[in-house]
Amino acid sequence: MSSDELRTGSLRIGAMESAAVSFLPSVLTAFHQADPEIRLTVSTGTTRALLNRLEKHEVDCAFVSGSSENQQIEFCPVRKEELVMLTESLPVTDTSWKELLCKPLLVFPYGCSYRQRLEAILSDQGLLPSEIIEFTSLGAILASASAGLGIALLPSSAVSVFAGTNRLSSHPLPPKYGAVEISLAFRKNDPNRTLQDFIAEAVDEKLAAAQSI
Repeated sequence: MSSDELRTGSLRIGAMESAAVSFLPSVLTAFHQADPEIRLTVSTGTTRALLNRLEKHEVDCAFVSGSSENQQIEFCPVRKEELVMLTESLPVTDTSWKELLCKPLLVFPYGCSYRQRLEAILSDQGLLPSEIIEFTSLGAILASASAGLGIALLPSSAVSVFAGTNRLSSHPLPPKYGAVEISLAFRKNDPNRTLQDFIAEAVDEKLAAAQSI
């Protein structure tokens, strides 16, 4: 078979919502400009949900923060993200983040890697969540945090997209908790040349170097 026969006219991309609103648009733009004939479809979800969809061949690749026991799934790191704790507008101090852990947690549904990180932080501090409030929208989480409903843990790059209202405070975390790696997951040995071209665009060294912390 020739390489042209291994190309598809569409590409189904999965992404965590934080990735979809921060760095993914620039990747999609570059790819679309290089090959405008390819029809792109983007769907969002938690890391666990996206990996399940990838295993079921419902998406061709997915931007996730996590891993899988499925040996047929390959992960290619694309960037590191700085994590911050978000609250309503409050003074930022060295100890405030510990005090804030007693507030309700504003999180995505179970399977979200950022939710797991936040719950791990509480566990390390010997605390139990006072309350967990689930959302399916990044915008809703940010709006609720700014209104004082609770705290959220998200990448600073995703938060910056919604910056400008001065109603949110970003509280830095200790180095142990403050970074997470984002990877592009895809099925091993997938012969789709369209997918391979997209992977090459997504893991471009210039992008990774510019966005790393």
